[in-house]
Amino acid sequence: MRSPNFRNDQTSFARALFHPDEDGPANLVDPNGAPAPKRFGVYRNNVLVSLIDNLASTFPACQSLVGEEFFRALAREYALNFPPSSPLMIYYGDEFAQFLGNFKPAQQVPFLADIADIEYKRVKSYHAADGGRFDPVTIANLPQQALDSAKLKFHPSFFWSYSRFPAHDIYQRAAVGQTLEGIDFEQPQITLLCRPSWDVATAAIDAKHKAGLTALTAGFSLATSVDIGEKSDPAFDLQDLLTNLLALGAIERFELKNGEQK
Repeated sequence: MRSPNFRNDQTSFARALFHPDEDGPANLVDPNGAPAPKRFGVYRNNVLVSLIDNLASTFPACQSLVGEEFFRALAREYALNFPPSSPLMIYYGDEFAQFLGNFKPAQQVPFLADIADIEYKRVKSYHAADGGRFDPVTIANLPQQALDSAKLKFHPSFFWSYSRFPAHDIYQRAAVGQTLEGIDFEQPQITLLCRPSWDVATAAIDAKHKAGLTALTAGFSLATSVDIGEKSDPAFDLQDLLTNLLALGAIERFELKNGEQK
């Protein structure tokens, strides 16, 4: 028979799972009705280990950068403070990059949070909806005015990540266990991610595109995005940005001012 305090019991049980310094629920008993603190301790440890393993699976490049022991210590701290909010464990770790950016021990590796951001967006890209791929021929004969007022519709799996470090280069090295020797850590970088077919593809572009890309993904027209991009960085180059986006399959279509889609 369900306890009349079942909801409170659930809350107490869940709280105790993520507070290892506290005793287990007082009314928790084994099949014989005896207190079961040791059984609960085993279960609590298994829950934490499972969450840590999940994070290690999602952020392998981060683990490669700091080593398994240090990573698992970081992951444990995260798990205790950010328990899952969804039964879909593929998305567990949505705040891990932010956590690393604010957690002092992790700041020994100043680019670690940016690598985590790339890795989590890679997961989101992989599980995003399918989408179409843009054919440049469809806008070959459009007048310049129509292009200027057009907006971009991005592929559902497109994401991007800015870093004041060469995060894409670091990520690629760490993902295969290579050293970071020779990398210029003073070079900021934007990482593009998209899954136009089966696998997630990534590419690096110059940080000069940050403001323009922000404007395009926010839904501004090409002309307005150029204006925003050039005001932020005179070196902004729309053609270069579009070339990289098209090569990755990140653009699904052009949406014209009259409502027509190309």
